[in-house]
Amino acid sequence: MGLIDGDVLTFVADENIHATIVSENKVEYNSKEYSLTKLTQELKGLDHAIQPTGEWRLEDQNLLDLYNETYS
Repeated sequence: MGLIDGDVLTFVADENIHATIVSENKVEYNSKEYSLTKLTQELKGLDHAIQPTGEWRLEDQNLLDLYNETYS
């Protein structure tokens, strides 16, 4: 989708929560590495995994929209 290490994602439900991309499939939040799915699950207090792209944005673009533009 064009995301690179160092890109900062913002959690849609709380704009004070940010995660930084640190590799192809990991983000860093509060000095700990997570998959975006696991971090989203924890932040939402869920006991099951969900598709996380709609829950995050890069700057002003929702990751779900970015995903759809990239892979449609």
